[in-house]
Amino acid sequence: MPQRPEFDMNSETVAPVYGRVGVLESDTSKVAVLGAYYDRSPEFSGLYVISTDGIKYFDIQAGDLYPVGLTGYVEFNSEEVSYLIRELDEEDGLWMSVYKTELPIPVLQQMIVTKSKNVIQQLTKIALPDTLPDFESLYIYYESDSDRLSTIIYMSSYGIFSRSEADWQDIDLNLPELQDLVTEDVSPANANALINLYDDNLGIVSLQEAKKYTIKVSK
Repeated sequence: MPQRPEFDMNSETVAPVYGRVGVLESDTSKVAVLGAYYDRSPEFSGLYVISTDGIKYFDIQAGDLYPVGLTGYVEFNSEEVSYLIRELDEEDGLWMSVYKTELPIPVLQQMIVTKSKNVIQQLTKIALPDTLPDFESLYIYYESDSDRLSTIIYMSSYGIFSRSEADWQDIDLNLPELQDLVTEDVSPANANALINLYDDNLGIVSLQEAKKYTIKVSK
């Protein structure tokens, strides 16, 4: 069955199946998506999933799409592979972030939108303004005369957060208590292990132990 040469989500034959940022996953893959639509036109019927790297087409019938309870999730099978379209979870940071760790949902949402600039322009026919380059950084913070870690802070194009009670909390870097602290970059390869250590120990981690996970750079 042919794929529509130029998918038009505003077509009268197209209806939303999943209308928000989420994830398309199978047993072997995960991809971030902006939404999914079903085209019921006789010539081009099928499921069109809008992902960060383009439009993915699945040659299936509308009756082969199965809602998952009241979650809004959608299951379907295509070419003997089972798929699920679902909402984002903080654990998606494990494969979306360079630091391979859980991240706040708003950060992941913005990551997806930014990485989808080309496909959004393709769908809307509107030239979007250039955005600042993506960046992510993770730091340990500590007092120069202390032997204990003060906090872990994640900075990105989409916000600044500190780790507290096994969760990410918005933080203002201009807070007085942060001004005199020493910082060191956390190695991306070690980030998730450090955060798990920090969470498991309720934020009480020795500086000597924390430094095992950092990249040695000057302040």
